[in-house]
Amino acid sequence: MSTESPFFSVVVPVWNRHDTIRRCLDSVLAQDFLDFEVVAVDDGSDDDSVAIMETYTDPRLRIVRLPANQGVCAARNAGTAAARGRWIVSLDSDDSMEPGALQYLYDMARKAPADVGVIGGLIETDGGPGGTIALPPEEPFGFPEYLRWNELGGGDIMPCRRREVFQTVQWPTDRRLEAGFHMKVASRWKFWIGRRVLQRVYTDSANRWTSDQSRKGDGRKRAMAPCMAADAEEVIIAFGADLKQYAPLYYWTFLESAAIWNFLAGRRWRGTKYALRAYVRRPLAIYLLGIIAAGVLGPRPLLAAMRWGWARTIHRTIRHACVPSARKTVTAGGCENRAVGTGVATQGGKSRPTP
Repeated sequence: MSTESPFFSVVVPVWNRHDTIRRCLDSVLAQDFLDFEVVAVDDGSDDDSVAIMETYTDPRLRIVRLPANQGVCAARNAGTAAARGRWIVSLDSDDSMEPGALQYLYDMARKAPADVGVIGGLIETDGGPGGTIALPPEEPFGFPEYLRWNELGGGDIMPCRRREVFQTVQWPTDRRLEAGFHMKVASRWKFWIGRRVLQRVYTDSANRWTSDQSRKGDGRKRAMAPCMAADAEEVIIAFGADLKQYAPLYYWTFLESAAIWNFLAGRRWRGTKYALRAYVRRPLAIYLLGIIAAGVLGPRPLLAAMRWGWARTIHRTIRHACVPSARKTVTAGGCENRAVGTGVATQGGKSRPTP
């Protein structure tokens, strides 16, 4: 690797990922494009994740150790601060990078206009292609198109951001996830997303918070709840008008999210307020009344209901009803239909605001 700043920094947050970290790092270090570094941030792991990372002798890998677990976005923030690259790639430690991904991003980066802050490509889950998704516009696009794309079920990509992006927007340093961060970035910078699959998302990690139904997983959700509620509310306040205009269904998911996370934080009144706002906008979403009933009883009944899965199942059904039989591509004027074929990448649900 050059002694100068590398072209890419690949930032990988790691917390108790002894079962997946080798797969992740191997996929990056095997890239045929060579001008990069990997910044692996240990977020207070208490397993042998660090020991596994320390077995690597490749000088392109650097390990940053946090003194205690701070949350995935705080770990990304620490990794970004330590990164030296001109473009910064985000990759989760339970996922892998597809062969040729960095070369593809390099070719995009060299062509990207100065107002494009985020480039990237599609992701594919370990279950293979399937489902209906929204493809992003083929050319660089701004905030209205970004919102329309999320409205149709898009938004999940392998992102690569200019270093300058982080001079205007920083990762959260508390336990919230990245929904608000993405909105802030999209409101300031253009996106340019290619049609090639660059990342494979795996669901086999033992500590994925979205699938952990244990008591420990419930505890993580409750610990995150105040920050997640604040994130959803900040998005509603800062971007509500744009969301209502360009992506009313996506706006509704933030209302739903604010309701659920406030209930999990023990804020019954605030949870009820946001749930009722969501219900007024979509009175056929009767399950919101169930969220209110469970949430008023307290976080534990709501977590039990969520574990049963009714909220997420109905939520997915409502979203997919908007795009029932065609792949859609967002355009400046809205969207255009494209027939759904086989062998096309799906996009995983890592960035959705709802738990």
